[in-house]
Amino acid sequence: SDRLAVFGPRLVLALVVLILGWLIALIIGNILATIAQSVGFDSLSRRIGLTRLLDTAGIEKSISAIIGQLVTWILILVVFMAAAEVLGIESVQSFLNDILRYVPHVIGAVATLFIGLILANFLADIVRHASQASGLNHTNVLTLITRNAVVVFTILTVLAELGIAGDIMRAIVFGAIGM
Repeated sequence: SDRLAVFGPRLVLALVVLILGWLIALIIGNILATIAQSVGFDSLSRRIGLTRLLDTAGIEKSISAIIGQLVTWILILVVFMAAAEVLGIESVQSFLNDILRYVPHVIGAVATLFIGLILANFLADIVRHASQASGLNHTNVLTLITRNAVVVFTILTVLAELGIAGDIMRAIVFGAIGM
């Protein structure tokens, strides 16, 4: 009975924090998406080929909408941490805190992936045009090798940013140096 008297108000407060926090996160995410669109993120995305890359990947959202959703979900994670704190659930708090500390690595990895894929397409186009201009017979092979080399390097860099497969990456680097 005493536990219910203490836990009941905490539960109500946690639900209020969740509902209000969720709404605030949605509003802030939408505002940031609108700001990103008005500043010109979408037109910049089209100019550098990011929109084409997103379309190829099957992502039909604009870069400003993606930014808004990313911010929304980060804020929702913070809201869940606050609700767990109100309820006094330390294990959930600790878990969500670990996830929140990992978010910058995920953002860095996604940015690295986008930049690497844009660079792979850009360099492949340069190689294609240069090899066609010089009359080489194996234009498609050179273009494919260039694109795939940059993509592989990008994937290795993304894995390093995420802290995944460090031993495998070292073995690949040492193997490449040995070759």
